[in-house]
Amino acid sequence: MDKGFPQKKVLSLVLCVAVMLSVMVMGAGAAFSDQDKIENTEAVNMCTALNIIGGYEDGSYHPERNIERSEITKMICVALNGGKEPNLAVPATPTFSDVRGSADAWAEKYIESCAAQGIVSGVGGGRFSPAGNVTGSQLAKMLLVALGYRADEANFTGNGWDTNVNVIATQKGLYEGLENMDVSAALTRDNAAQMIWNALQAVEVEYTYTLVTENGQLVSKVVVQDKAPATVGSNKYDYTLLYDKYKAVMTNDADTYDTLTMTKYKWNDKNGEYDYTFTDDENNEHTFSSAADYTALFAQQVNVVYKNTTDKPVYGIYAEDSQVLYEGIAGDIETNDQDSIKIDGVKYKVDDDKGLDGVEYYAENAYTAKKSTDAQNYYTVRVIDLDGDDEVDCVVYLPFTVAEVTYVGSKYIQASGKYEFEDCNIYDGIAKDDYAVIVSGTNTADGKDTLTKAEVVSGEVTVVNGDDYTIDGEVYTLASGVSNTNLELGNDVEAVVVNGYIFAAELVSGSISMDDVVYINGTEKKVSYGETTLMARAVFANGETAEIEIKSVDGSDAVTKGDDEATVIEVNDGLWAFEMDGDKYELKTISVGDDANFDTTTNNKTVGDDRIGGLRVNDNAVVFVKDGEGDVTVLTGADVKAWSEAARESVVAYANNTSGYAYVELAAITVEGDVPGSAYSDIYGYVVKTLGETQEDNTKYTSFLVWTGAENETIKVKTGNVKGDIEKGSFVKVSGDEISALNLATSAAAVAATDEETVSFIGNSTEYKITSDTKVIYVDTEAVAGEEGGSIAEATDHNQDGSFEKNVVYVVDTDNKDELLVLFVDTNNELKGTEPVVKTTVSAEGVLTVDEVLPTTSSTIYPVAENVEKLTSKNIGNVNGGLFSGFDLDSLKGKAATTVTVKIPVSGEKVAIRQTNKALAGASTDGRVSDGVKVAGYTDIRGDILELSVVVMQGENVKLEVVSNAKGTYGDDFETNNTAFGKEEGIVTYTIDTSGISFAK
Repeated sequence: MDKGFPQKKVLSLVLCVAVMLSVMVMGAGAAFSDQDKIENTEAVNMCTALNIIGGYEDGSYHPERNIERSEITKMICVALNGGKEPNLAVPATPTFSDVRGSADAWAEKYIESCAAQGIVSGVGGGRFSPAGNVTGSQLAKMLLVALGYRADEANFTGNGWDTNVNVIATQKGLYEGLENMDVSAALTRDNAAQMIWNALQAVEVEYTYTLVTENGQLVSKVVVQDKAPATVGSNKYDYTLLYDKYKAVMTNDADTYDTLTMTKYKWNDKNGEYDYTFTDDENNEHTFSSAADYTALFAQQVNVVYKNTTDKPVYGIYAEDSQVLYEGIAGDIETNDQDSIKIDGVKYKVDDDKGLDGVEYYAENAYTAKKSTDAQNYYTVRVIDLDGDDEVDCVVYLPFTVAEVTYVGSKYIQASGKYEFEDCNIYDGIAKDDYAVIVSGTNTADGKDTLTKAEVVSGEVTVVNGDDYTIDGEVYTLASGVSNTNLELGNDVEAVVVNGYIFAAELVSGSISMDDVVYINGTEKKVSYGETTLMARAVFANGETAEIEIKSVDGSDAVTKGDDEATVIEVNDGLWAFEMDGDKYELKTISVGDDANFDTTTNNKTVGDDRIGGLRVNDNAVVFVKDGEGDVTVLTGADVKAWSEAARESVVAYANNTSGYAYVELAAITVEGDVPGSAYSDIYGYVVKTLGETQEDNTKYTSFLVWTGAENETIKVKTGNVKGDIEKGSFVKVSGDEISALNLATSAAAVAATDEETVSFIGNSTEYKITSDTKVIYVDTEAVAGEEGGSIAEATDHNQDGSFEKNVVYVVDTDNKDELLVLFVDTNNELKGTEPVVKTTVSAEGVLTVDEVLPTTSSTIYPVAENVEKLTSKNIGNVNGGLFSGFDLDSLKGKAATTVTVKIPVSGEKVAIRQTNKALAGASTDGRVSDGVKVAGYTDIRGDILELSVVVMQGENVKLEVVSNAKGTYGDDFETNNTAFGKEEGIVTYTIDTSGISFAK
């Protein structure tokens, strides 16, 4: 048979995920620290569950150690007492001379009990040898006596005892699974567990006496026979040692059960148990519960060992003929021929010669048959033989996705979806820009979506072979659908890897370590005791300064000895790479180009406004700044990006290319005078506490504790300079000695989209820039506290009703209307005390609708839809109301327009409506439209909701002005006639923002 059992693959991440989820654990039952060394797993697990065998204090089992005679007596006594510690006594005079008073005195009561029952005898000379080893034959004799055999009558004593024992032990199945064991050798703890488990499953025997005639005489003859089955109700159970002592039965022995297959499991947090669901041959379901983890048996045929009582407590669950042939990843499975498959080059026969297409695939914990095509190559799999014929019957796979974490708040995170901490299993320390492996709650024991951190490997791409990439000496395969843009030969990358598959790859910026860069700020030739050295004032990337000795510069000696005196090499002030030779420095010019330290360099002197020398800047870039006094300060790229744009005295900057752009990683800048500061002057903050009013020299002052993004600052101003109603939870601006509250009615918003360099808000068509001057301040408005970090995220529809929670407060730079000066971000993604923003949604027909009735106050409507069908006769048929009489709407067919249906609350008998809508330009037939811009309309009211359909075009907002209880007659000029509109304050204005609509090509 061309089949083997390869070594298990090490699956870096998802198997770790699975252990945490209890979805693909490597074993079930007892979990000893050396579980992988146990060969007779089922036996050890069952004997542990039955309280017969235990481990050591350090959590190990040590299956390889020999079992001692004293240990085995305790195991037998506990087993014969149903897993409970028996109440035993010891005689006044010990049976054996070497037990009492020895290191094994703890076992005396067990030894005496077994001796009294004929289970054990000594080794001669009145000795027991409690620390001695036990052979297989010796344990078999003990177990046979426990099953009811009489040692003397069964010839288990005297010459040839072991032969007699081995014959009957084989008949009773005590050596099952141990056929290659030397029964005369010392027995390991591993094999002892197997023999005890075999004995527990064996039927007990009894002795009966039968009168028979022999030579004309009636004689009594002893017959040894198996005990009759136990009858409980209508069911019969073999009278095994397990049934007798534990009242335990097995589902494969019970009349009420056929073959059981595990089809579902669920963790019951209330009871602290797993609920296991099994299906029998007739598709009936049976449930057993246990605190032990047997989830690895999903989709396998099993035997359940349970106590035959009403609540059916489970002792253990183990595979019945089923076995796992292979554990690895789905990509290793391939078609071989019509009746077999190959896994890692090893051939496996498929049951019934069905081939790969005939193998049933089951997603973990979801027992619905799928095909091999449903399992992605990177999924982990278990290949299972159900009936013990070493042929493949089914495959269990663990589905998962990998996504970048784009937002982390105090209540939830976002990673291609929203995951709340309360409802999901999310790994500790999750952070924005992580990549998470996400397993759906459908496939987990507790029903919760579970996120674990994906592995990131880094190194140079040294080999490209199709979809296989060698990174840092290891070969990884590109997952389907993942871009290979950055995986070019020679690139240094950081790759997100799960199960050997790449899910994302980013270029590593800066191939030179900043720890190997120094700024030389002056050199000096020194002579001491006839020795000349070149010393330098050095500034390192971490800001530390030191006087260093230079040994060489670009391979040339720093000091050259001459006939008269030594000379030193000239070293320019500025940036150098270096290596160490002992405590001396070897300077090297920083290189640029292919296979160099950096991709490009610039000497452009313009710095500021997000740029150094015209190039983009990495926030973590290292920038050495030399001021007018000659002092050198080390800043970050973010610090320098915040400078106002201006020409500097000198600049040298080094950059690497990322996604087509060059980003500065290292720079040296010389400035005149002081190091520039940030252009940011006014203080913006979030009031976390009001400190009350005080009086000094007849002047009243009011103080507030304000979170400014880095710390809580006490702001104290004259009471008269407090502008607005400022309280705990207010967003404020502090200018000099004046503090004012921001108007949330105009500054609070819901984020529509962001890439962290720009942000747009629902209902606002402007795309604002987030520059280096933008002050981003994170707050928790629920706790009324500042937060040290967070991320900007899209607004969420918490109530799933089309309304999006406002999550930021913004202040626009008055000098640059498309740039933000300040952005407050709520880490819960919901500003407490603000009303949500309503968006509309697109229907199946491509007609945009507002399901909710609009507010009674002026507001903006935000239809959002992609690839909407252009206006057709069908859509035009949805346009209704006198608002559109006198228009040739057919003239709009085929144009990039559609309809929005709105529900307007009105009152009274008449309503006046004015529509400002460029979409209708040229469609008027009765002259009531001036350049297609304004439409006058009037209608009688029937009910308190007026439902209108409005034609809209992308980029052309529509304004509806509505007055209830209107007066006047049809056709009044709404522009000038106040009779129709009533008083000005009676007008309610609705703006339909069309920025979120796109049309199909």
